[in-house]
Amino acid sequence: LLMKHVFIFIDIVFNSISDKVIVRKNPTILFVVFIVQDAFLLLAVTCLCFSLFRTNVFKAGFVELLLYRFKGTIVFAALYIVFTVALQTFLLLLRWEQPMDHNWPSLLSALYVIQRFFALLFYYFYKRSSLRLSDHRFYDEEWVKHTLTHGH
Repeated sequence: LLMKHVFIFIDIVFNSISDKVIVRKNPTILFVVFIVQDAFLLLAVTCLCFSLFRTNVFKAGFVELLLYRFKGTIVFAALYIVFTVALQTFLLLLRWEQPMDHNWPSLLSALYVIQRFFALLFYYFYKRSSLRLSDHRFYDEEWVKHTLTHGH
């Protein structure tokens, strides 16, 4: 649970520093920051997947129950990754030649707002899923049987 919160914190830090002058002066540093951010984001999603795979629900083969319970997290994680990479790509293309120019087209504004919006949704659903996966019922065979016989 702690590692999942650390991944969220690291992503927030990288989202915060990507617009700072120190990082912005050198496009190569910005590129490295984006790669590290994406790596931690993928590690966060991988950590969540491992948590899902460790449950008795998954071990019993009832993946659809897990997908039903955690579909919001899966969808928002995928959308957040897509919009993060899109924003990073657009920023690198825009700032590679002239990193200190204040060029802020409408598409960049839209991508920035959308990416930050999905960041909030991802953080919420990721933390909620982490807390839900710490529930002992997901590791109790009797609860799995009861849930399957009485519906979702």
